Amino acid sequence: MLIPILFAFPFIFAVAMLAFIPRESTIVGNELRVTTLAITLKYDLTEIRGAMAVSPEDIRFGETIRLLGAGWPFKPYGYFSNAKLGRFLAFVTDWQKMVLVIFPDKRLLVSPDNPKMILDRFTV
Repeated sequence: MLIPILFAFPFIFAVAMLAFIPRESTIVGNELRVTTLAITLKYDLTEIRGAMAVSPEDIRFGETIRLLGAGWPFKPYGYFSNAKLGRFLAFVTDWQKMVLVIFPDKRLLVSPDNPKMILDRFTV
């Protein structure tokens, strides 16, 4: 009984990771919404401590470590670490619109439709 479970675990894990592929990041009112294939994550923009634009050079493959994530280098999502940005949760759909949003307890790298909206209000 244990052997079939052990063989099925990688498949189940891969399907679970696929459920969190980012589709889009939008700003609705005071919420940042990250839509994945399975769920929509909502982050309250009133809790933001700061934000900064991130270029593709800032998170180059050799400088960023994947802690628990997937999708690199196309649409990275999951937990990553970088010397410049620290540890962050990424849901990137567009490499040209990346914004690092800093909350009191986490850092979130997203690519919203209109990154200027966040950067104008919360730039560090």
